Amino acid sequence: MGVTERLEEIRRTTEGCSVVALADLSTRLVLCAACSDKPPQERLDRLSIRAADLLARPSLPGADVASVVAGSCTEVFVRSAADADDVLCCVCGPNVDISELVRRARRGLADLAARR
Repeated sequence: MGVTERLEEIRRTTEGCSVVALADLSTRLVLCAACSDKPPQERLDRLSIRAADLLARPSLPGADVASVVAGSCTEVFVRSAADADDVLCCVCGPNVDISELVRRARRGLADLAARR
């Protein structure tokens, strides 16, 4: 399964999830995304910037998961254990099961790292 297919699988199997994007924290850019609609690239890049800001905070050394809840949107960021620059950025509804999404994201990141 390729990168796009893996991201789409995570998005499709997570209720209310509209975006799953693979981003590079060092460049703060989205590399690939699976979306229920076609958001502008700037919106996707804002996700990677937010992930970098959240996961690189000095007050949270070694953080590998972060989430932001704003209104009807929940953003979840999961850093790869294999490559600290890789992160999945997920945009979901307010009732997303965050622990289940994190489990799927970690499994997906591990599968992607094993292919390199």
